[in-house]
Amino acid sequence: MRRASAGIAEQHAPMERLRAAARDADAIVFTGMGSSYDACYSPVTQLASQGVRTSMVDSAELLHFRLASVGAGTLLVAVSQSGESAELVNQPARSPAMATAPPRRPTAWTTC
Repeated sequence: MRRASAGIAEQHAPMERLRAAARDADAIVFTGMGSSYDACYSPVTQLASQGVRTSMVDSAELLHFRLASVGAGTLLVAVSQSGESAELVNQPARSPAMATAPPRRPTAWTTC
């Protein structure tokens, strides 16, 4: 229980940065692989029901076929248990929009 509580406390600052980025985003795209992808379903459904432009796409599909759809105003939320999946790690390097995103856009990396 203490370890879980400490883990949640460590996530506070990254989640605040994510929340601030989401407020400024034109759209939000969630991505992940396997059970991490499945974990995207609930927040995407909840946000969409509130009128937020959001979608989810498998990380491999995003990396190889859909990166062009992630514009400078899109917040990309990459969900990963380890943070080491090759598709997730390689997305920023392969996306022109992500490489040239304005510095005002915060980046938050966290694993859970």
